[in-house]
Amino acid sequence: MKKSSQFYFFDATRTTFSGLLAFIAGLIGGAFIYEYQLSYHLGDDEWIWCFVAWLWLIPHALNSLWCLLLLPFLAFMFFGLIWKEWNRFTSTIMIALVFSSALLLTDRLNPFRCFGAIRDFLITTGSALVLLVVAIIWDKLTTRTPD
Repeated sequence: MKKSSQFYFFDATRTTFSGLLAFIAGLIGGAFIYEYQLSYHLGDDEWIWCFVAWLWLIPHALNSLWCLLLLPFLAFMFFGLIWKEWNRFTSTIMIALVFSSALLLTDRLNPFRCFGAIRDFLITTGSALVLLVVAIIWDKLTTRTPD
């Protein structure tokens, strides 16, 4: 039985919406890593700020000359997530790592300034890197091509 055009529209909407959510989740993750590194420990109600902080942090990051490279990267990732339907999990983590790194470079914030900062940097960025490795391995295992 042939699918109607209405079903194709719903399929396209679902993949576009999930790509947009993955992109925004990456920006929120980057804002969380940055804010956690900036203030050592987020309080009970301070972590909620990360859900809207990325809206302000993108222009803040683009204010620096180094972070002008961030805009083409974000555009490339947005294109890949929406139109090419890249792996959402891997792309989200990559966006979070690059966005938080760009923000730390913008503020010239040394993540190795003291023991507490080193510990927090290793917890946030290290856990994101571990998730990235797990996502790549998971993607390789689930998308095997038959020999």
